[in-house]
Amino acid sequence: RKRPIRLAKEAPLAARDFSGWNLKGLQAYKANLKEANLTKANLTKADLTEANLTEANLKKANLAGTNLEYAKLSGTNLTGANLEKANLKKANLFRANLENARLTRTNLEGVNLEKANLTEANLTGANLENTRLYYANLTGANLEKANLTGAILYKANLNGANLTETQHLRCNQINSAKALNSKTLFPKYLKVSIIGDNKWTCEEF
Repeated sequence: RKRPIRLAKEAPLAARDFSGWNLKGLQAYKANLKEANLTKANLTKADLTEANLTEANLKKANLAGTNLEYAKLSGTNLTGANLEKANLKKANLFRANLENARLTRTNLEGVNLEKANLTEANLTGANLENTRLYYANLTGANLEKANLTGAILYKANLNGANLTETQHLRCNQINSAKALNSKTLFPKYLKVSIIGDNKWTCEEF
């Protein structure tokens, strides 16, 4: 049985090219992977707790089941990445690009997603409790069955987002958003009526 690869946190890994590498089970606690190229890398079930992945390229990387708790992912490219069942609790994804990313049943509790791009991302069943989504772009994102307890949607773009069967979504959250349209889908316990361009009313049942 192969032992997981371990990286010392002081190892010079910033800006290195790991594209396409098989790093399954990688042990990289507090590792500095800033600006590293991890395109299409296999990082399933890796431990990247508190790792610095600022502005790293993780396009189409496989991070299923990976621990990214408290990780630094500001400006990171996660386009098309698989983060199913990953743990990103309290991670910082400020301005991260998560377009078309798979975040099904992902733990995003307390994550900073301010100004993040989540266009067409799949967040089915994700935990977004107390997640900060200030100015986030959720155009066409699927949040079906996601937990939105205390999530902050201030100035978020919800055009075409699927919010059906979301848990604990409230009108004050919807009313703080920047945009939504006729293609935005809501849970049955909310009645949202579009009355003009980016104007709506919301009632709770």
